[in-house]
Amino acid sequence: MPDVQVHILYVDDDPALVRLVEKAAVRRGYLLTHAKDVQDGLSKLDSLKCNVVVLDHHLGSETGLDFLKARTKAEGMPPVIYVTGSTEATVAVNALKAGAFDYVTKSASGDFLELLFNAIEAALARAALERAKIKAENEVREARDRAELMLREVNHRIANSLAMVASLVRMQASIVTDTAAVAALTETQVRIKAISGVHRRLYRSTDVGQVSLNEYIEDLVEDLRSSVQVDGSSSGIELVVEPLIVSTDKTVAIGVAVTELVTNALKYAYDSHAPGQVRVIARALDGGMASVSVEDDGVGWTGSGKPRGTGLGTKIVSAMMTSLNSQLVYQPMAKGTRATFEFAL
Repeated sequence: MPDVQVHILYVDDDPALVRLVEKAAVRRGYLLTHAKDVQDGLSKLDSLKCNVVVLDHHLGSETGLDFLKARTKAEGMPPVIYVTGSTEATVAVNALKAGAFDYVTKSASGDFLELLFNAIEAALARAALERAKIKAENEVREARDRAELMLREVNHRIANSLAMVASLVRMQASIVTDTAAVAALTETQVRIKAISGVHRRLYRSTDVGQVSLNEYIEDLVEDLRSSVQVDGSSSGIELVVEPLIVSTDKTVAIGVAVTELVTNALKYAYDSHAPGQVRVIARALDGGMASVSVEDDGVGWTGSGKPRGTGLGTKIVSAMMTSLNSQLVYQPMAKGTRATFEFAL
């Protein structure tokens, strides 16, 4: 006898056959409830907790198909075994299309009961597997939600920690008298903010694996504008970006590279801090690619020769290109410089 008693709802207008099936069900440890027609069956289905429904085709003025049409799409509907005395295959086919799990043909050979209970047991087994599948999917979904919540919390804490580090660097720069040291610390602070911005956006997002690059670059450029104002430069930064969704790792590399390229343009593109514009352009390309460009209208540089300054920015950009599996290209312009790199979305 099963650990939990199986309850069968048998919808049939043949009392003699129902008594025969009920005896066989009792021998197997099952409980059987009889319904004499479609409406009686629907009523008992709603009021009883049944594990399986055995449904006869001919039910007075209606058929088992009427029952199926009324209930097969209902939530929590138990599996249905369709019973028919008709030899027409279309009856069984229509029942299966309407949602029946299996069908059994009434037979005078005496193997009807064996076929019926084999079908019942198969239906119960499949229903158990389906319940286990749903439970496993729910557990996986809950585990994923917990992991994403924890990851957002981690990103929140990382963003806060990086913001604290940036503040410490700014404090250090405020008490240093060496001009080169102040410039180096200021650039370090900007780099930290570029990375912090990714984590800040991640903990606000519902998808911790991807970032809206255009929104991130907008925040990044706003920080760079603030930095320009603090330095007293009158140069401006323009932004032309299309909506792009990029993985977290790539966004970090792109953000650091853009920070270096914009910073270099602001420092070296225009002589003696003369005012000028720096443009950041991001757009989608064909074939699942995208490009980011930083351009200015300044003195121009082709990327060859010894870099101005310490050369650290050039090394950082080169490292970011390696991370993106890309290459920084300096494109010819009538006036100024355009540095562009492409990457896979």
